Amino acid sequence: MALQTMLSRWSRRGAAWVAAGVLTVVGVAACSPDTSTAPPGPPPTSAAPRPTRTVPPDKADDLARAKRSLITAEVLGKPWVAAKTVHSAGTKGEACPGQPTTDASVAPLASATRSFTAGKKAGAAISVISVWTYADQADVDAFRVALPDVLQGCRSYTDRSKMYVVLTPSRSVAIDGADETWRYAERIYYDKKHTELAYARHYVIARSGRVLSSVQYAFLTSRADPSGKDFSTTEEMARQQLDRVVAAFDNR
Repeated sequence: MALQTMLSRWSRRGAAWVAAGVLTVVGVAACSPDTSTAPPGPPPTSAAPRPTRTVPPDKADDLARAKRSLITAEVLGKPWVAAKTVHSAGTKGEACPGQPTTDASVAPLASATRSFTAGKKAGAAISVISVWTYADQADVDAFRVALPDVLQGCRSYTDRSKMYVVLTPSRSVAIDGADETWRYAERIYYDKKHTELAYARHYVIARSGRVLSSVQYAFLTSRADPSGKDFSTTEEMARQQLDRVVAAFDNR
């Protein structure tokens, strides 16, 4: 499910920077495909399996818990503020134009999403945080199989704003309480040769049982991290969100 696409525009570079959205491999997306191929990303980190459920999950209960677990701006702290509306940069059901999301292989039972900006000024960093559930372990396994194929299909593409995007799976890091984690980055360029970096997007997905949470973070790079390789901000938000998921679902 879960990842919602956002599009934000800010000025610089003479006329304008176009910055933006969040690739969506699960649920609603916004990117565009390319014929290039890539090997599957590195294996996710994993923990010991959880006990098997004996009672089928209830969709309404899952939805209520997912919504309740979503992190708030108060928890994230300054400068983060909740974003009531964001621009969409994609087509429903696509991870990037022409590439279906993981929902095409396995649909979530329930899902909830919340968006934030790092302040209210134009050009502020964007974060989209999502929580979604699957009905059973078989659906979790189907997601695990589908995700590398979706990432491969969106490895390199031109987005709908005519920006050039390169997606790179990264080795995942362990997050306390997570059964598995996945991590990948997008770097968005002005030019086809990928020499002028406009901004970067990071993604961290964490699983606890049949519940998954994701953090997407789009930001302008800095002199300290010109290539956008530092995942520390995204990973910290992912840890905070996973703690809330564990508390809200309590192994349900």
